[in-house]
This record gives sequence, C-alpha cells and structure tokens, in this order.
Amino acid sequence: MSAFSNNPPLEGGSKFARAQARCTFALAEQISAWGARTIRICDSACPTPKNSSLRSEFFDPPSRGGSDAGFTLLEIVVALAILGLSLTVLFGIFSQNVARTHLNEVRAEERALASSLLLSSEATVAPTNSTGRTPSGLVWRVGSVPYGSSDDEQNWPQAVSEITVTVARAGDLRTSVTLRTLKLVPKAPAQ
Repeated sequence: MSAFSNNPPLEGGSKFARAQARCTFALAEQISAWGARTIRICDSACPTPKNSSLRSEFFDPPSRGGSDAGFTLLEIVVALAILGLSLTVLFGIFSQNVARTHLNEVRAEERALASSLLLSSEATVAPTNSTGRTPSGLVWRVGSVPYGSSDDEQNWPQAVSEITVTVARAGDLRTSVTLRTLKLVPKAPAQ
C-alpha cells in the first residue's frame, strides 16, 4: 500500500513508544492509501493517552464551544463599526468627486460658450449689446463700449471698442466667466 507498510515498528523502548510508533505507521499508511478522510479509522487502534499531542493534533475534532469558537458579539460589533466608518468616508469622497466633476463640466461649458460668443462678436462689423439664455440654463451677455478717452478717439485713425462677454449659471451669477477683447471699428463720422 505505502512505503510505510513494509517497515516494521520500532524495536525496543517502552510499550507506549512501540504502540505509538505502530499508530504513526498506520496513520501514514491510511493517509497515503485512502486520503485524508480515513484518518479516523486509526483512532481506536492507537493507544495514545488523551493528553498526548499526537492524539490531540490528529484525532480530536476541534471544539465547538468555549472561548475559542468563532467571534464574540463585541468583535462583530467593532468590525461592523469600522466597516461603517470606512464606507462613510468612501461615500463622502465619492460624492465630492461627483460634485466636482459636474462643476468642472459646467465651467468648461461656460468657457466654450464665452469663447464662441467672443469670436462671433469679433466677426461682426459693429458689435452690439445682447443677452440670452441657453437650453442648459446658462445666461450670457455681450457688451460693447468705446475704448480710450475722447482725445484717443480723435487721434486714432480708427475707433476701438472693448467687447466683454460674460457667461454664468442661471442660479448662481456670482461664479461667472468673463472674456474681454479689443476690436477696431469704423470711426463715426464727425459732426
């Protein structure tokens, strides 16, 4: 059956040592021939005392009661409290990231709209003041005012106009995107 079955038990020593050696050989033979499920077959043939480490290690089933069996209620409550705190922190971080991502998307939309309005105002011959609202809830305003003093206007060959574009969310006008540029416009005829 196994390599251990051809070896004779140890000679000499006490009766207990010889019996323990026979049990060890029987245990090894049963494990190698039939697998770990048949360890219990050797239990009655092994005359080891109850307090022997060999008997307690191989044959005694683990105890189901007492202080070593499973987790206490206090350990479970502490583990659940730690898990709850960890999940609360992770949820807070996740919700902040979602809010920040939404805010960044809105700010990018504001900047894109402001750039588009500024470019379209530069393309017109004489920009005018206008306002509007997008379907996504952004409000915008384009303003054009003369740039420089009245002396500058008389000395310059063309008039200069400052174009200002402001875009903000409808509910929060405090945070807005404002772009400014200068544009050469035809001079008004002298009167």
